[in-house]
Amino acid sequence: MDFEERAWEPVHHAAYEGSQRQLEKILAEYPEYLEYQTGEKSKHHHVGYTPLLCAVLGNQVNVASVLVKMKANITATDSKKRNSVEICIRERHCEIFVYFFLNHQEILRPVETLMEQVNSMDSHVAENAIVFIDKLLSTSSLNDLWSAFIQQNFIKVFTKLVQSDLKPDFKGRCLNWILMMTSVEEFREMAVVQLGLVEFLLGYTKTVRTDYGVVQNKFPSRDSSELSVTHTMHDQILLAKVFDIIANLTLQTKSGIQRLRNKGGIPVLLENLSESVSEESTQLKIVDLLLALSTPENFVEKREEPAVEDDERVEVEGEIQGDITEDEQEIDETFEDSEAEMSYDEQLREMLTGLQDEFRGFKNLVKLVQLYDENPSNKMIQNVNTLVQNISRFHAENQVLFVVDGQITKPLLRIVKQSKEKDVQLSCIDSIKVLVLNNPKCQEAAIAENAIEPINAVLKKSRLNRVQLSCSSAMWALAGSNIYRKRKVCDLIGIRLFLDYLTTEENELLHLASEGLSVSCEGPFSKAEEIGKQGGVIPVTRLFRHSDEDIVVGGIRTMRKIVLGIGMLPVKNNQKLIIDTRAHRYLLALMKHGKSERVQIEAALSLSYISIGVPDFFKEFDEDNGFSYAPLLNLLSTPDLVMRSKVGTALACFAFNNIQEQVQISRYRALKYKYFKQMIKYKDSPLIQCNAAYQAIILSKVMEDEDSATCAAEGIKALISLLESSPKLSVPDRLFLCECICRLARSSDGGVAEAMIAIDVVSLLAKVIDDTDDDHLKGTASIALGYLSLRYSGWRKLLDVCRRNGKLVSVMEIYCRPPYKISAKFLQQWKHYPGDNYFGWKKRGSWWYREARSSNQEVDQC
Repeated sequence: MDFEERAWEPVHHAAYEGSQRQLEKILAEYPEYLEYQTGEKSKHHHVGYTPLLCAVLGNQVNVASVLVKMKANITATDSKKRNSVEICIRERHCEIFVYFFLNHQEILRPVETLMEQVNSMDSHVAENAIVFIDKLLSTSSLNDLWSAFIQQNFIKVFTKLVQSDLKPDFKGRCLNWILMMTSVEEFREMAVVQLGLVEFLLGYTKTVRTDYGVVQNKFPSRDSSELSVTHTMHDQILLAKVFDIIANLTLQTKSGIQRLRNKGGIPVLLENLSESVSEESTQLKIVDLLLALSTPENFVEKREEPAVEDDERVEVEGEIQGDITEDEQEIDETFEDSEAEMSYDEQLREMLTGLQDEFRGFKNLVKLVQLYDENPSNKMIQNVNTLVQNISRFHAENQVLFVVDGQITKPLLRIVKQSKEKDVQLSCIDSIKVLVLNNPKCQEAAIAENAIEPINAVLKKSRLNRVQLSCSSAMWALAGSNIYRKRKVCDLIGIRLFLDYLTTEENELLHLASEGLSVSCEGPFSKAEEIGKQGGVIPVTRLFRHSDEDIVVGGIRTMRKIVLGIGMLPVKNNQKLIIDTRAHRYLLALMKHGKSERVQIEAALSLSYISIGVPDFFKEFDEDNGFSYAPLLNLLSTPDLVMRSKVGTALACFAFNNIQEQVQISRYRALKYKYFKQMIKYKDSPLIQCNAAYQAIILSKVMEDEDSATCAAEGIKALISLLESSPKLSVPDRLFLCECICRLARSSDGGVAEAMIAIDVVSLLAKVIDDTDDDHLKGTASIALGYLSLRYSGWRKLLDVCRRNGKLVSVMEIYCRPPYKISAKFLQQWKHYPGDNYFGWKKRGSWWYREARSSNQEVDQC
């Protein structure tokens, strides 16, 4: 028999090895052995062990339970004063620890003993306890155990350990405890609110980031690269666990996200993302946290209105009888005040702006762009894109920060070109759209990177609605308000695709299609004829019945764009198609019964455009559903000058070169010059001034409160005054001014054109052409000069101007082509001009041609 066998009795062996029958047999025969201790010669220093302690040493839960039932001393200790709990912690026996916790917690206090060992000054004892807790928590899922840990200041112990000089491995084990605890829902809220764990973890990330500098200072003789690699690896592991815990604590509930924001989570997360974290899994976790912090829905509660049954509503309404008392009036006022509070959507917009402002103040924000250059996964790209969209949507400063300072369009376009995943491509394209929307500076920066071409390439490869929506809306956002880029985008998308968009149910595509078709019809090179030939009238008409008012208005505006060119020149084929398909009757119905004043005015304006040049247009309507000017004349008194301007334009279009309709308008005796005079003197908007002046001239003969000659003279004077100050005006204002002059040049009232020519409108238009690079503006001014040249005084004046400025003719010959006109007399006289700008015009039939310079040149019609 060896030393252990001489020091241990059979009862100890039976308890240690779990031989329950042998143990019961021995104790039945020798009950005094129940508390018999091992001798001093025990192997491994197991001295003073009772059978119960031997059972604990062997992790024999059943045997320990039997011994306790036999009234064994549960508080017995060995020769070193270690009790049952201390032994099972030392030996890392979790099962028997749980047994003592569940059955003898009040006597042995196992959790309290465990916390004492974790806090021990002996590092070996503390590290062993840490390993034991790690093993215990990974093998047990008892909520009562967690509760006991928390009651014993578990969080305080944890915070002390992770900030101590423990090895990183043991710190990682401590973080694992909290990670497991936060996965239990009932402890999550407690850890966030009561224990302040979020604040501690945010501060702890800064400690981890500064540890490397401390280590390098302690060991200056060691290779810095070796220190960097080793320490960075440990830091990445710790930071990964820290952010896993923060995500568990905050992403599950809105209150957690709000607390993370209130405790300064945004700057800490941005600093770690840009300076410390290199593992993509951890970066993705931080991006998810930032994404939650940038989502306004997480900070605004949506209030649901209580549903009221119809029977209850009728009963309540029946009770409200008689006069309203003062108390009832006070209640009504309180109710109105509550209604005046911001709606849910308004609260979301305000919250989004506030969150964006919080992100704006950090320079590290731009370093989000670096995540695109580190070969990220598809999920990372999509999440970062969503985050960038949230931060920069409708926020000009953040847009500039990303696009101009961060040059984010380069990596986004690279991913669009290289990625084979459609969702990833569309995510990047949506980001480009959000980043440049309504921001000319960002649009210029993105265009400089040739952003439109790769997006168009994606569009041409797919017919899916979501692809068309993302690509087309992004291209349109890149075009912005620049008419050249808008036309380029329209050419790239094409008329056929715009018409296909009109058959979808996507509201944004319908908006885009109506705007794109309108732009395609603008300018001297209008595509209105092509739209009509491709069957565009009927799809546009369908928009009139849409439930969204903005789409209805967009369709109405598109309809009037496709029937008229520059100077109110009708597109005859499209007018005929509209009348044949009875689309004009829909417009009349909208004019009379539209849901809003805005729809009624827009419908009247489009109806007036369709009527130009169509004889007996109003005979197309039924007698029971006849047209009347009364609604328009009533709207002319509206205080909204923009609406009044549109009503005046509609009346002017109905009266344009149509004596019969001028007579009809005059019969109402309601058209007064005072309505237009107020707009002519409105200096804040040259567009309204110009429009009012044109309307006053056209409608001068049916004004009731002023002489027609005076009205026309005031209108012409206002137009010429604006033309003289045109260099100070914006391009759209100058464009509309030239358009109004072109309309008046086409007017059947020759006196108006002659009056304008007499006050040198030709020279002013020539100056507009010389001073601008805008093709649309040049074309409109050139066409206006072409129509003015049809008057004798006009072509004489134009000839005189061209002799001083021969380049003017080379510009006019580009734009003054059919269906637009130019004076044959002017061309004939210019042919004989011996200057350097001789172009050799010849007449053939009813048209004038520019003579070819060589046999290889074609003859251009003008």
